[in-house]
Amino acid sequence: MEHNPLLRILYVGAGPLIWAANFVLMHAFTAAACARGFATTTIAGVGGVVWAMVVSTFVAILAAAWIAYKALSRYRARCAQMGSPDTECYIHFTAAAVAVLSLVGMGWTAFAAAVSFSCR
Repeated sequence: MEHNPLLRILYVGAGPLIWAANFVLMHAFTAAACARGFATTTIAGVGGVVWAMVVSTFVAILAAAWIAYKALSRYRARCAQMGSPDTECYIHFTAAAVAVLSLVGMGWTAFAAAVSFSCR
């Protein structure tokens, strides 16, 4: 990994950034659907807003899972045989852990949004 501090911050914070982007996208789309009157549109018997939530959450979960996988792979490749892990090991492990925690947060956010959708 490069020694650019901004890239390191983005790498470690990728999980929460993906989660935040998904959260904003879900709520902005829901607000627009309610304001414009197309929240009752259905696709295959399921509401269009619910479909948008499912698709955006699925894409966000795939992205965060990919970040976690890559970070854990880099951690294992660099740090598995080392006797004393260095800063790079810490950064890779932290990026993986933060991405996994973001996956949990995305699951809870999606569940809450799905069971409480309403334009009231």
